[in-house]
Amino acid sequence: MTTRTIMDASTLKQLLEKYNQFYSGYNQNPDAWEAENGAWLEYEHLEKAKMLEEMGQLMSLLHQKTANETNLATNGDLEYYSTVREVLQDLRQFLENS
Repeated sequence: MTTRTIMDASTLKQLLEKYNQFYSGYNQNPDAWEAENGAWLEYEHLEKAKMLEEMGQLMSLLHQKTANETNLATNGDLEYYSTVREVLQDLRQFLENS
């Protein structure tokens, strides 16, 4: 299990560049890229499915964390919702500015 810290704009830009380099391999040599990674269309659909799965896991974890929290002022609901909202807002702003 990899532990990550909350990402800032710089980290998000680094990730974007990492994937830009990875996927540019397809533009350079589609046959070689597909031989190593699978058919482009299937790969794209799988990547979208993984992203949606992560979003679902995030929502499930948020529900789980707030269900039995008793140490925070609002029993966790608002504290967690507000924190996750800010992280998602940062991600949205990054996408808008990219």
